[in-house]
Amino acid sequence: MSALEDLPSNLRLVTMLRYFTDVRTYDDIATVCATPVSTVRSRLHKARSKLVDGLLSSVDQVHHDATALTASHRKLAQETLASAQRGELASVLSDHWSPEADVIWPTNKRTGIDYMQGAYDRDQADGVQQQLLNVVASREVVIWETALINPPDDPFHCPPGLVWVQSLAGGRVTKLRLYHHPRAL
Repeated sequence: MSALEDLPSNLRLVTMLRYFTDVRTYDDIATVCATPVSTVRSRLHKARSKLVDGLLSSVDQVHHDATALTASHRKLAQETLASAQRGELASVLSDHWSPEADVIWPTNKRTGIDYMQGAYDRDQADGVQQQLLNVVASREVVIWETALINPPDDPFHCPPGLVWVQSLAGGRVTKLRLYHHPRAL
């Protein structure tokens, strides 16, 4: 994990998305990163080169435990989603998120964290649930992948999945970009 952590943040994010999540197409990564596809291709190429160099130069070093870091963030994700289902999302966000955190929705709408509780409550009132599928964590970026489970009477209420790309500073979320997995054709 050290070689990945040593990448600049823009290279680390595209690498995490491409190789550790279901957001694998260049088009989808470009959408999540709000950047052109050509930039995604370039960043992945640079990241692979830097990873090879970093892995070769650090082969004899001791690395921190990526499994423990991911497990810690998985537990937090589970607690956050459970709290949201109980209508207590705001209290969890205040514990782990910066009050000034920037939230970028799939429509590119920007809000603060105060808007999230209402949005989650509206989806829940419509019968939509989120199920945690995957967590990928580094010291500065955490990605949650969730399935959006629609009610039987409204199977197309929400897209099939949601990706939460969280930027951290001092262990607190300072930015969240949400991305909907596209529906299968």
